[in-house]
Amino acid sequence: MMPSSTSTQPNQPRKKTALVLAGGGITGFLYEVGVLTALDELAGRALSNDFDIYVGTSAGAVLAALLGNGAHAAEIFAAMTQNESGSPFYFESRDILGVGPGGPLRMMGQFARATFGTLGRALRAKQRPSFAQMFADFQEHHPPGFYSTEALEKTLCDRFSVLGYSHQFDKLSRELFVTGTDIDTGEHLVFGAGEFADSHICRAVAASCAIPIRKCTVGPLRSV
Repeated sequence: MMPSSTSTQPNQPRKKTALVLAGGGITGFLYEVGVLTALDELAGRALSNDFDIYVGTSAGAVLAALLGNGAHAAEIFAAMTQNESGSPFYFESRDILGVGPGGPLRMMGQFARATFGTLGRALRAKQRPSFAQMFADFQEHHPPGFYSTEALEKTLCDRFSVLGYSHQFDKLSRELFVTGTDIDTGEHLVFGAGEFADSHICRAVAASCAIPIRKCTVGPLRSV
């Protein structure tokens, strides 16, 4: 939704505008930054900072958290496209993905044990399980994942501190919402609202960026 320049009647409350940003990994992040930068240039001002509400999922949550704290799309775009490694808006793969506890060899071993464990249980039961049964059993017993969201959470926290940004949703001057899903129940979650109104922004964003094969380090209610 674009910010409206139309004036409201004196007795009518001003309508709020919202910027909703989707995921898509680093490609999606760069695409959204590029589009917003182009719109700002076309408008001749920082149009992307004129919204009342910022909503983001996954990579979009990272950008929404930055914009909601006052970052300008143009400075993020410049840092990423010009490889400004010293900029707090420049992200490398090591800033986003961390190897899970124990390193890759340990994680591969855990996956192997989960796979053979599934087959072993089927043989002991003298059954020839279907692929669906094996997949369901594997999901129940496999390790959390190869990657951890800790690196992204730490990166965001460090950058927010350097920039003087707020780490809490309820401390922002504008509304910010980050979406997620409870991986155990399928429940849709909105960080920044209701019982999650006082959540930690960096942790919520990291949770929104997680996928089931990765290890989410912030608990079941904050994983996707």
